[in-house]
Amino acid sequence: MAVQDLTNGAAIIPADGLNLLYRLVNTVDFRLNNVNAADVVKVLAIPANTCVKDVFVVVNKAEGATATATVNDFSTSPAYISSVNINSLGTTQDSLNKGRTYSGGHTLHFVPANALASANVTFMAFCEDLNF
Repeated sequence: MAVQDLTNGAAIIPADGLNLLYRLVNTVDFRLNNVNAADVVKVLAIPANTCVKDVFVVVNKAEGATATATVNDFSTSPAYISSVNINSLGTTQDSLNKGRTYSGGHTLHFVPANALASANVTFMAFCEDLNF
């Protein structure tokens, strides 16, 4: 199992003020970033003092063969998305009721159950800035 950091150094710039909502977005083209089954792919960097309200996975280009994956943070159970089908176009939303708060910086991970070499996937997290 390898760990690949594909967050691309993405930074967020929320508007000034308290308790502001913002969206993190990262699109990964697995034609350029092949991964093996069970690799850990870091896809979104979560800043400290953030509440992640919702997580979405949008499959823009299907893998073309059996492919599923989990989206999690590797420290909390349950996963945000326990099984997303990467061989079907569309959007999958997490099933958590309230979201999660992170006091320190963290990353969201994408862990494929199958090797990926063709898919194009967008990852989104809707967040609330809790800095004050």
